[in-house]
Amino acid sequence: MSLPFSLLLFASLVASPLIAFCANNDPRIVKTVESHWREHADVRGWSDTRVEVDVVSAPENEPKCDKPPEVVVVEARTPRRMKLELRCGDVWRETVIARATLSARVLVAAQDIEAGATLSDTNLRLEERELGTTPEAIGRLDLIEGFTPRRKLREGTLLQARLLHEPVLVRRGQPVRIVARHGKAIAVETAGESLGNGKRGDTVRVRNAASGRTIEARVTGPDEVEPLN
Repeated sequence: MSLPFSLLLFASLVASPLIAFCANNDPRIVKTVESHWREHADVRGWSDTRVEVDVVSAPENEPKCDKPPEVVVVEARTPRRMKLELRCGDVWRETVIARATLSARVLVAAQDIEAGATLSDTNLRLEERELGTTPEAIGRLDLIEGFTPRRKLREGTLLQARLLHEPVLVRRGQPVRIVARHGKAIAVETAGESLGNGKRGDTVRVRNAASGRTIEARVTGPDEVEPLN
């Protein structure tokens, strides 16, 4: 007995590679990749960020797990090739390869800028760029306060940290503000003395001027640190 055409069509669709395609573009994987690059964009001050994800390879038939497998980013040096893993606790791990297409409004040179020049909104502008090969682009001027170009930047050059000289923001023996924050608000502020040199994000030892106690603090701006503990 021959099967109805509708059943034959359904059977051919179920057996087709489209099932693998659907599995490879699992929403869990896409969401993990997108979240990774959106967090990256927030840290670097990008605006109007767009992320498109393509899962290149993933297991067609996921092994059984007693709970939804965890999706973990293992390697993401470039958005063009990311390595992720599906993890079912300590039971099994499956490798996933994905790529992301990134674009956002970021800072570029609005004119030719000489090496060592001050960067400001007069010689920089925001411009939408594709960032697949330049994920270290910078999107906000306050993130490069005090930075200067290592070499001459031609008009249109995308600003990246590797092109800039990062200034020392606190120096040994100089006074600093020790600022403890609660969220974005300043909770406590006191005077101190830096016991070392540091750039933004560096950890330095600082002596509290009021108590004489020495603490470890993170450099957050010119002559400003925040306690680590």
